[in-house]
Amino acid sequence: MKNKGNAKSDYSKNQILVSLIDNMRNKEFEKISVKEIVDQAEVSRKTFYRNFDSKIEVLVVEVEVIVAAYISRINEATNLSFETIVLLVFSTAEEHALFIELLVRNNLLYLLTDRLYEEILLIYEKKKAEIFEQFGEMTIANTLLFSFGGFEKYIKQWIKETPRKTPLQVQEDFKRIIELFIKSSEGA
Repeated sequence: MKNKGNAKSDYSKNQILVSLIDNMRNKEFEKISVKEIVDQAEVSRKTFYRNFDSKIEVLVVEVEVIVAAYISRINEATNLSFETIVLLVFSTAEEHALFIELLVRNNLLYLLTDRLYEEILLIYEKKKAEIFEQFGEMTIANTLLFSFGGFEKYIKQWIKETPRKTPLQVQEDFKRIIELFIKSSEGA
């Protein structure tokens, strides 16, 4: 992303983001033109390209807001158990459900889940150094990758539910999943 820190640029970026999100409510992401975005945002095409290289980059602005909210929660957490991570992911997702729904509808959820995965790996490396020492970075990375693949699939289903489960209900679902994995590994 271009033009960081300038108040006028920040305002323009926000207008472009709001316009794109608004357009995504009624139209597929791929079918939204930059012209439609800038016309609704009341900025020039030149302003768009001064701040962004693509429409995806516009979405990344909101993805980073969600990631920052998640990181803030996780940094405050003293317990980084799988159940806690589930609760933190879905508490954050609940606050940003409309945007996440738009990502899911347009097959763009990976923008968010890939960024969350990158951050959780870094946090685990810092906060759970003993786990890295015991199992190795590759095992932890693969475990988190597997988990985030499940999160992505679960989020896609969760976002479509009516009524939507609360983060605590989702946490309970994942506790039962873990219990099932433990029971099935004991029987093997």
